[in-house]
Order: sequence, then C-alpha cells, then structure tokens
Amino acid sequence: MFFDALLNREVSEIEDEIRRLLNIYGGNSSFTQYAHSLLDFLAAKRYRAKNLQTLPDLPQPRRHWQLPFEMRVALGIFAKEGRPVPPEWAVRWYECLSNQASAYRLCREQFVELFKHMYTELHGEGILLARTSTTLTVLHHTASPTFGFGNLVSAELDLPDVSAGIRADDAIRWIGSECNSCLSPYGRFINSHPDKAKSIEAACLLPFSVWPVDSRRHVLEQKIAMESDGGCKVTALQDLFPSLEDRSSVSKKAYARLSTELDSVGMGIEPDVRVGGRVPASDQPIALFLADRSSSNATASGEYATAEVLVHLAGAIAAAARDFDQAEKNVILDHVNTAFPLAQAERARLAARLRVYRVLPPSTKGLKKKIESLQQATRETICDLLIHISLAAGTVGSEGVRALETLFTLLGVDKSTLYSRLHKTQTRSPETKLPVADAPDATDTRKGLGQIRFDMDKVAVLRAESEKIAAVLNQVFEEPVVSGEPETPAADEHEETMEASSLGLDAEHVSLLRVLLQRPQWAKSEIEQICHDRNLMVDGAIEQINEAFFDRFDCAALEGDDPIDVNYELLAKEIA
Repeated sequence: MFFDALLNREVSEIEDEIRRLLNIYGGNSSFTQYAHSLLDFLAAKRYRAKNLQTLPDLPQPRRHWQLPFEMRVALGIFAKEGRPVPPEWAVRWYECLSNQASAYRLCREQFVELFKHMYTELHGEGILLARTSTTLTVLHHTASPTFGFGNLVSAELDLPDVSAGIRADDAIRWIGSECNSCLSPYGRFINSHPDKAKSIEAACLLPFSVWPVDSRRHVLEQKIAMESDGGCKVTALQDLFPSLEDRSSVSKKAYARLSTELDSVGMGIEPDVRVGGRVPASDQPIALFLADRSSSNATASGEYATAEVLVHLAGAIAAAARDFDQAEKNVILDHVNTAFPLAQAERARLAARLRVYRVLPPSTKGLKKKIESLQQATRETICDLLIHISLAAGTVGSEGVRALETLFTLLGVDKSTLYSRLHKTQTRSPETKLPVADAPDATDTRKGLGQIRFDMDKVAVLRAESEKIAAVLNQVFEEPVVSGEPETPAADEHEETMEASSLGLDAEHVSLLRVLLQRPQWAKSEIEQICHDRNLMVDGAIEQINEAFFDRFDCAALEGDDPIDVNYELLAKEIA
C-alpha cells in the first residue's frame, strides 16, 4: 500500500513536469507528440472508471492527431452502455479535433452555444455510438530505443475504441463546419471592432439561437402575442436588444442577417432590405409579423413590385392628408388584396409595412426608378386610388391636395386632372361606398371605422360650387363653332381651343387658370409649385390673369397675398 501511494505520488510529479515542459516547448510538434503519448499511457495505467457513474469531469480541450485518452474512455463507455453522447461531451469532442474552425477561435462562447443547439436539433438527446470490436488500447513510443523493454509500451482497457470506427467523428466535424459558416460574419466583425462586441450591429450578425437571452425571450413573447391578436406588432429595432448599451445604427448586411434569423422562427420584419426596404435607425419603428417558415421571405413576385409602389405612395398621401387612421389603411389593403395576385406572405408583408407607415410616414425618395418601370395605365390607376384614400375619412384639406399634386407629378400624370378627379369622387351618391378591408385593425379601438362615409353636406356645397365654376368656365373658354366641324374640340386641338379663349390669355395661363378655379383658396407656395411646372413666374402669372379679368369683368380673379383667394363672388355674379 505504501509502495502504491509512493508510486502514485511520483507519477503525479512526472505528469506535472511533463505539463510544465509542454507550456515551454509546446511549439515543437515532435516533443508535443511524445509528451501527450506518455501522459495518456500513465493515465491508462491507473484508470479505474468502468461506467457512467465513475466517469470523470470533461477533459481539457487538446488539439492533437489523436483524441485524448480521457475522451476515448468516455466515448467507449457511452458506446458500451448504449447511451447517447450528451451535448457538452459532443462539444468537447469537437474541441479535441485537430481542425477547429476559425469562428471557434474568434468567438468560442457563441460557438459552443450554437454547437449545442444544432447538435440537439439534429440528434435529440445525442448520437448513439456503434460498439466496435476493437478494444481501447493506448500505445506509447519512447523517444529513445535505449530503454531495456524496447521503445513501445501499451495499456489496454475493457472498452470499445470508438475512434477506430469508420469516420465516427464525421457528424461532429459537420456541425462544427456549419457553426463556423453561421458565426464567421460575427467573428470577423468583433475581431475588427472589439469595442462593439456588445452592440446591436454585432447581435444582428448572430444566429437567433445564440442571441442574448432577453432578446430571444422578447421576440418569442411578441410572436405568442401576435398569434392571438392580429399577427403584427410595431416596435423599434433597439427594443429587440434591451440589454445592449451600444444602440447605434446597423449596416445593411447586419440588418439583412437579422431578417433571415427572424425567418427561422416564423417571423417577418418590415422594412426588409431583401425586398427593397431601407435600413431603419435603431430607434425607428419596425413591424414584426407572422410568416410561414416554409416559404421564402427574401424574394418577391413581379406583382409585388407594383403593389409595393402603390402602398408606398398610398401611405405617403394618407399620412399627409391627416392622421393615418384605420379608414385609409382599410382602403389601401382592400385594393391591394383584390387587385394583385399576391401570395399570402406578400400580403402580410405589405400590411406590416402600412403599420410602420402609420407611425413613420414614408418619404418619396428613391421611388423614381420603381415608378419608371410602371405602365402609364398603372400610374393612372394608382392616382385614382390615391384620391380615394385621401377622401377615405371625409374631404381633402390643403395639405392633402399639395401631397396629391406632388405624387401626380412623381407618377408622370398631368396634375391638372387632379381637381376634376377629386370633384368626381367627392360627388358620388350617398349610397355608393368605397370598398374596405374585411378585418379591422385589432389595435385600433376607435369606432365607426368599419365603413367609409362621406360628409354629404360638404359634398353638396362642393357640388354647387363646382357647378358654378363649370358654368363660368364654359363661358370663359367658349370657342366659336366653325361650320362643318364638331362642336367639341378633339384632344389634340385642346391647346388651340384654350389659346382662342375670349380672355386673351395664352395656353400656359389658361391651363393655370383652369387649375386655380377648382378651389376657393390657395397657399402661395402651392401656386408657386403649379407655376414652376408650367415655367411661369408666379407674380407675373397672377398679374396677367387679373388684367385679363379686369378687361373682361372689371374685377380681379385672384386676391390676397398668402393665402390667395379665388373671387367666387365674381363667378356667382356672372352666372346669376
């Protein structure tokens, strides 16, 4: 007994010395091989573990051409007892292989967590190892052949040697390779920006399974809530990562990765750069919505591109006209859902985008190229829809009209037609209702938004004013009928008709007057924009029109500085 204790103490001292020398000369591959081989042989000579109950703690990671003795013993015991290899032992198995991935060295903590997650996803409780017929044997080649017992010693255990199987570690290497692919962007980022390891940018580059715990919990809670109350939630990008202090904006690459990771848990995000969306600032609103994991959220159909432009413009006009409420949202969604053969995922995405627009109205920047691809008939249809949206909750104010003028110009549609379209839509019969979406917004508690109703008293006033204006215009722009020609001039003769008006104004000023007579009052900035489109100076144009009216009616047509009033008393007098 004393001899065994003395021997064990001496063996421990030898092992300690070998490890000390490894710390010094570990860079020498030959020395490292002999040293590890001797350590394994010494461990095998006194090893007593025969089952899982006597299995020691996880061995220290060691990269070598052969698995460490302790790891080979543990795998042998799992195979012998027919028990699956647990995730923590699978990770250590990978760590002891000789070709560890670069991501492991750059971000070991996240690598280990992701490895365990993927291992469990693929293998449940763990891999079941085949019990080989080869017995676990540890061989040690001495560095010098001068030892009396030769230069080869061995120790054999009553356990199967799993490492002798046919590529037993293939599954482990494959998971390691997948983890490396997933974590490489994150590893490179924190290697280049070590001060941003706790930033939203870095977190967006991580697979969802290794996000910060509170972030994963928040997203999954949002998903559960959406499943019961409408399928969409508006939040802010920074709210997805509440524990991170660095909340600076993220790059397009990181945001695209975030979108992909949300796909993996059955959720979509708007805006989404993969389908043409912008990258939001970290404090700007985003919308999370339920999405089918089996369908791709990173692609869009050709019809979606047109519908997207429509929703973008519709969101801009709805927000400009007044508070973007449920009425406008219903009109937009109903038109999109009936006019375009979109997939359900695309419809859900556009509905989510509208939720964002209600919080943060969209800009028209960047739409020019998308609009250029649309046919003129499509643009005209969009213009009609924009007017319906503007009137969804009543009449249109000056801000709404200005917004419509801007969008008509952006769409390449003559904005002088805007006012006749507005008039036509406003004066529809009380029984006629615009279509609305079937389901109201679950988060909107306001009542009476299920149907769109017009203020018919206001419509009646507008109709009367329009009739007066129409009568005067018929007189002002009246052209003598030439024998043998139709009374109504053809479309290509329109400019010649206006030039021949009894006011003595040229075509540009006649066109301007037609527009101004559609409303009783204008802001000067509005008239400046209209004149700019016609290459007219606003003060000179107003003066020329007023001179023509003084010559004809002995009264000005346009009065005031800002706003500028249209002289409706004059018009009423002329038709009285």
